[in-house]
Amino acid sequence: MQVKVVVPVWGIDYIETFIKLSLASQLSKSNLPLISKKYKVEYVIYTLKSDKLYLKNSESIKILEKFANVRFETINKLKTRDTYRTYGRIHHKELKKSSKINEYVFLINADFVFSNGFFDQTINEIKKGKRVVNIVCPRANLEPVKTFLLSRFSKSTEIIEIKPKYLTNIYLRNIHKMMNYHIFPKSNDSAFLPSSLMWQAKNGSLYVRNFHFHPVLIYPNSKKIKRITTTIDDGYIIDIFDKNEIYYQKNSNKYYAIELSKKSLFYKPVGAYRDNSKITNYFVMQNKTNFINYNEEVIIGKINKKEMVNFRMQSEKELRRLAVDLIYETNRTKQFRYYVLIKVYWLLASHIAKKKQYVPSFILTKLENIHNTILKDFFRFKKSFN
Repeated sequence: MQVKVVVPVWGIDYIETFIKLSLASQLSKSNLPLISKKYKVEYVIYTLKSDKLYLKNSESIKILEKFANVRFETINKLKTRDTYRTYGRIHHKELKKSSKINEYVFLINADFVFSNGFFDQTINEIKKGKRVVNIVCPRANLEPVKTFLLSRFSKSTEIIEIKPKYLTNIYLRNIHKMMNYHIFPKSNDSAFLPSSLMWQAKNGSLYVRNFHFHPVLIYPNSKKIKRITTTIDDGYIIDIFDKNEIYYQKNSNKYYAIELSKKSLFYKPVGAYRDNSKITNYFVMQNKTNFINYNEEVIIGKINKKEMVNFRMQSEKELRRLAVDLIYETNRTKQFRYYVLIKVYWLLASHIAKKKQYVPSFILTKLENIHNTILKDFFRFKKSFN
């Protein structure tokens, strides 16, 4: 069994974040050094030709070479104008290679920071019979987190060691302002982006219902790897793998990763909360299979039972509201009616599946037969999501 880590990185600022923070956390003794004792590790860096020498000469890469075979791949500078599409091409290329051999593939961004034990713990999820590990990896403010990590958790200039609970606490104190697009409650004119729905507990912890998950670890062996048209977190995983092959991170207790960001030109609200037209347009452009992800709940931090009951109730209410507003809007505008109603069906079918213990068995059997027919004949899935 082999392990491959794939990371695209270019531009001096991004490279510095990668070396000083992301790679430093990966070089923690319970991350890459630990798994290198159990598996053969290949570390693949995609970068510009002009950045390759700088990376190769860094002390961090020299340390990395003690635990992994480091392979550099050159990216055409013209293709980096569309960052996400470039990431998609890279991930497709490396997954296709790995599908032919017995290999685990970590797909990470250069600004991800990992808690101690992250790599070993996520591999354990695959060893239990899963093929994918999906994580939330929310955004944090780069500068204050960088200061915390380097001043409090740096074991040397090249290594950062941080337990999941401490990385969680740092994140909750430094949530990026762009995350406000997701946090409830909201007024009607609030900026809104429904790729995540979040509720904040009194102690700052987060309850999350997520639309997009990042597939940080994939075991693609013997799978047919389809071309990635956008990014790997946009429904691609559910289009290739069965639902029961995917593990969703439940909480930040055992392992945790965050994404560091100053700002993002791509990460913007789709409109104001309750702006039905813009929200409808957003969902029309998304992969239909992402709706199934809304069923998953992730806890970042610790939430007491009373707040959990309230957050679950509020999240179910919000998901129902989104479905009703989509139906209303598509009926009103007509132009997206058929396509979006199919997507709403996906959301409602997922909701029924969660409540199936309350449905009489003879009715449930008929519903599941109809559901399987729709999945196989219309959505082209090979297996059902029962």
